[in-house]
Amino acid sequence: MFCRLNPESFFVRQNTWVKLCILIIGSVAALAVTVKILIVLLTLTLVYFLITPAIYRCLLQGIRMLLPFMAAYSLTAIILGETIDRVGVLLLRISILVFFVTYISSSFYISRFLEDTHSGKSSKQLKTAVFYAVATLTYIKKFMRYFSDTARNSIQNIADNQTITSKIIDAIHTNWEQRKEIETETEKTLARDYQKPAFLTKYNLGACIYLTLLILSLAV
Repeated sequence: MFCRLNPESFFVRQNTWVKLCILIIGSVAALAVTVKILIVLLTLTLVYFLITPAIYRCLLQGIRMLLPFMAAYSLTAIILGETIDRVGVLLLRISILVFFVTYISSSFYISRFLEDTHSGKSSKQLKTAVFYAVATLTYIKKFMRYFSDTARNSIQNIADNQTITSKIIDAIHTNWEQRKEIETETEKTLARDYQKPAFLTKYNLGACIYLTLLILSLAV
């Protein structure tokens, strides 16, 4: 399963939309800034993450998942004549992208997302969008749980690509058959009373300061 932070941690209690802005601006900065600014961005991000040290465990998990790709890309690029410096810079950019994705995924909770969208739920279009978003997230959660359980039950065969593919197909099929259950669960989730939290908090202040620094990195 994917790594997640404690529901009461600093990053989880930040506004969902501010974190989404951080993901977008941070991703653009990771791909667009110079190498010198990229190193500053990496240092800044690692310092920012010190607020919640538990996120480093999630970062290591994310990087570990990408190691096979990074190794394969590096070997192929060097064989094709690419310089080690250029390969290293690209891998650094990818690593920082992983940092931002991990920041969002590890601190995302459906309940917090619904609290942050509470004020706009009177809009029919937004209610529909929120319903499909929550239903999709519920499906993904059930899919990952089912796939993880079946993989663990036959761990000795998990290295077989055919076995992995069949388990993925089986997980998709099983969860599709549970679509009515997922729809009911989504409706129950949305039916709960969610109170929109205050925006002017230390959690959002920290996020806004970091977001401002990311924007400034693009202006340099």
